[in-house]
Amino acid sequence: MANPPVFSTRLTKGPSKMFTDHGHARAGAARTKRSIGRFGVLGMLAALFFGFLPTSPASADVTAGTWTQHPSGAPAYQAEVQQPINTTNTSNWSSKSKGGIPVMFKLSARPTPAAFESVFSDSSTSNDYAFVSFTPSSTLTFGQLTELKTDYTFTEGDCHGGSLRWSVRTSPTQSVFIYYGSAPSFADCTTANQSDMNMIGDSDLRYDTSQYADGTFYDSYDHALELLADAPVIRASLVLDSGWAGDQRASVSNTTVNGNSYDFVTSSGGTLAPTCDLPPATIRVGQGDVVTDGEVNEAPVQSSLSDSGSAFRVIDCKYQYVLSIPSLQGKGTYEVQIWIGGARVPTPTSPGGKVTFDLK
Repeated sequence: MANPPVFSTRLTKGPSKMFTDHGHARAGAARTKRSIGRFGVLGMLAALFFGFLPTSPASADVTAGTWTQHPSGAPAYQAEVQQPINTTNTSNWSSKSKGGIPVMFKLSARPTPAAFESVFSDSSTSNDYAFVSFTPSSTLTFGQLTELKTDYTFTEGDCHGGSLRWSVRTSPTQSVFIYYGSAPSFADCTTANQSDMNMIGDSDLRYDTSQYADGTFYDSYDHALELLADAPVIRASLVLDSGWAGDQRASVSNTTVNGNSYDFVTSSGGTLAPTCDLPPATIRVGQGDVVTDGEVNEAPVQSSLSDSGSAFRVIDCKYQYVLSIPSLQGKGTYEVQIWIGGARVPTPTSPGGKVTFDLK
């Protein structure tokens, strides 16, 4: 194609999201493996100040909400176009036809690796941090937050540099951080084991309210409650992201917010294999140029079978969509894409990874 295609709005594109709670409480910026020197060590902070004993939070019913994790462990996909669109880019239809073009794909999938780890000793950036995040489905204030806990075991490294921790976000720019480990450096989650311990109401000064007016790094639960009792909880996240100070790998389970529990989904990855477990998929079609090659060699299907909208149908373990020829832009070369979960599915068996056909 002479020019890249402009794709139609047949695809309903999913929103793009960025997780913003995994940065260190005092760093304020995303880390890379080359930026270790920008981070202070918690153990060099001022000596521990003693505060008042906290008031135990009241019990509450199970809070409804949704969980997400990173890495997701979601499948990685690859698609292969089926005839009559050939993988050799030799399929041609008449632009004058009132019929439709059958678009069909087979899907292959493999699990992607997912581990609760923060590893900076390798060149990958995909394992720099991990989190389990809970978003309440109705209004929840910090004062109504009665339970934050997880079962954990470190398989490599330990707490240091500000994680393992809970991050309770109350605004787009503010979070309360609750650190695991031994005070005041919070650098030992092994001998100072807090596995299965409720971190709400803990008597140590491990509540970091420094992102709020009148807050401080070493703060008590009582003072955090005084500052933020009515602040809305946008999400509560268990975070591991301090591999810059030494690799961290942990096993976590039974992660709980107000009685709502989640187990981190792990995966070691795998190989691509054909699958009939086909998630919802959508189509995008774009015209690359008006220059066509070859003679008409394909017959359209009945126009009455043409699909509307952007969603593929699933028939006989294949994605199927009948593309109306009159709905296209006339003569030219067209590219067809399949999208799942807001991401384009690669089609490597076609020339240049592009699935194309011509209208003559």
